[in-house]
Amino acid sequence: MEYQVSTCVRLAIVSRLFAIILATLFLALPVSASAYLYWDVSEGVTRANLNGSEMTTGFIQKGSGGSIGLAISDGYIYFSGYGGVIGRARLNGSDIDPNLVTLPQPVPENPSDQTERTERNASSLAVAGAYIYWASDIGGIGRAKAGGGGVEPYFIKLEAPAEGGGPAVDAGHIYWASEHAVGRANLDGSDVEPDFLPLVGTHLNGIAVGDGHIYWTARETHDIGRADLDGRHVNPRFITALGFARGPAVGGGYIYWHAEETLTRGRRLWIARANLNGGDVRNTLINITRYGTGQLAADALGPGGDNRSTHRNRVVRRRAG
Repeated sequence: MEYQVSTCVRLAIVSRLFAIILATLFLALPVSASAYLYWDVSEGVTRANLNGSEMTTGFIQKGSGGSIGLAISDGYIYFSGYGGVIGRARLNGSDIDPNLVTLPQPVPENPSDQTERTERNASSLAVAGAYIYWASDIGGIGRAKAGGGGVEPYFIKLEAPAEGGGPAVDAGHIYWASEHAVGRANLDGSDVEPDFLPLVGTHLNGIAVGDGHIYWTARETHDIGRADLDGRHVNPRFITALGFARGPAVGGGYIYWHAEETLTRGRRLWIARANLNGGDVRNTLINITRYGTGQLAADALGPGGDNRSTHRNRVVRRRAG
């Protein structure tokens, strides 16, 4: 009888240890196994794993309107295009709403003047909490409710347009870039600081926020800069990339960016990646076959995750046609 009891106790202990080991191994699985990198092209949203594998072109067919902005928050992916519209879909590609938000369009002063620019578009996107933020391509930062409605075209009025990138958001602030400085304001639009981080002599073309830092790229350079969120410890050459860098995005423990180089015929384009400490630079993570890609967005949790907002930035590009 004592032998039977001892055997049962031993079996119970072994079973318990085995269960603990299995649970530990399960918890140790990397989150990035179900995480994705998204980028925008004219035909729709393309998706790949964070390591660059299993690229799916046209993952979300968002309809006509060109390619401008992209953002991820709380299980949704938001996208904008020409025509003044912002759409939304779930991260698994379902429930596509191409007209979630429609921006009001100004009336031209001279309708017969075909050169007058009147179309208002969301040239880049960011999402924080209950709101979508965008940089208007004719000036200012706009805002609308993440579920649609409540459109405020000039939520933050700017004397210098955010042509250098943004918006990007963290828990308390919204950031944008003019050509030579990063601006900042509270998420409610107060305490506007247009020259929060002056970068004299730099021609910015993209910013991102994440991991307690601001990251930026500049036109015709190979460098990615970084500074603390309070504007200190500025490092304009935090990463030196292959090709001209533009449009950084932070997510999944990495910083991503577009890169390109001009060839004798056309351009070579790719997406690059590095650790957030600037190490392990992979200059050609994903090769891209065409010009005209929009924003990058990296999702750390995948379609099933309760992901918070990720912070992306504008990619400066030419409108097709």
